[in-house]
Amino acid sequence: MKKDNHKLQEALDLMNFDTTHVFADDLQESIKLAVEKAKGEKAAMVESASTFIPAEKQKLENILDTIFKRRISVDYFVKPSLLGGFRVTVGDWKLDGTLACQLEKIQSKFGVK
Repeated sequence: MKKDNHKLQEALDLMNFDTTHVFADDLQESIKLAVEKAKGEKAAMVESASTFIPAEKQKLENILDTIFKRRISVDYFVKPSLLGGFRVTVGDWKLDGTLACQLEKIQSKFGVK
């Protein structure tokens, strides 16, 4: 799992978030529980607020290949409504590092609608 933690850190770094404020503990547990289930999947969907440059795509694909221990094909979609960051979905497994998700969590925590 230590190697996966390093790859998780790389993914968080790609999101340009201060990782001390990101949901890293929840994310790590989610990955641990969901990776086994998602290993049978063959494709990932990546939604981002802006277009990934080729180097970012390659780095993310390498991280996903390491996490799932095999090659995963990736489809990319730009969704400006995410405001920042990106979301990766592989089967039922989801990594949501979008600014929109973080704002929703803050609103929910403080009861703001």
